[in-house]
Amino acid sequence: MSILKITSLRNKFSIKQLTKYSTAVTEKPTVPDPVKTTILQRWKIYWKSLVNDYTEAGKGAFQTAKEKPLRTSILTTIGLAIYFSAKNNPDELSLMTEIKNKNGEILMVHESCQRASSAEHLRMLEQSMNQKTLRVTNLGVMTIVWLHDFSSDLCTYKAICKWLQPEYTTFHQRIIDVGFWNKWWNLESKMTDYDIVETQS
Repeated sequence: MSILKITSLRNKFSIKQLTKYSTAVTEKPTVPDPVKTTILQRWKIYWKSLVNDYTEAGKGAFQTAKEKPLRTSILTTIGLAIYFSAKNNPDELSLMTEIKNKNGEILMVHESCQRASSAEHLRMLEQSMNQKTLRVTNLGVMTIVWLHDFSSDLCTYKAICKWLQPEYTTFHQRIIDVGFWNKWWNLESKMTDYDIVETQS
């Protein structure tokens, strides 16, 4: 910068004014303190945002239902079927109770009047329960009952080795009952007419 320009700047601005402008630029900007909120205010903000999110999602679902009613009806039907199936899915306690009830019913009938297949099926279930080879697997919408080779209390090599567990390809042969909609279908079928003797052809 030439001497003439420096002299003109000094004549136009005083040293005090130049220092004032330079200090104003170098000052750090002040950050406001964060706003403090109470627990109730935070809960209010949370629930308000949650309601807004669900409201927007509901509006979107309603709009999709209006645009594609057939698809919405199919999905709704499938969803309700899965929900009620899971809600009415029988568990292991239900199976044990049903076996005891059926066993009590058939004991009221004389052996000569019992259906052989019904009595044999109940004996097999009781024997599996006593040997602890009966397994109950809950699949959410249904429950399957199957037979294992070893007791659940057995700790031998064959019982705990993962390579000697039942194969998936032959697993269907081990299934002895299916629980669905609060009913054990094979047990119910085996106990049909349990007090009528089978005729031999």
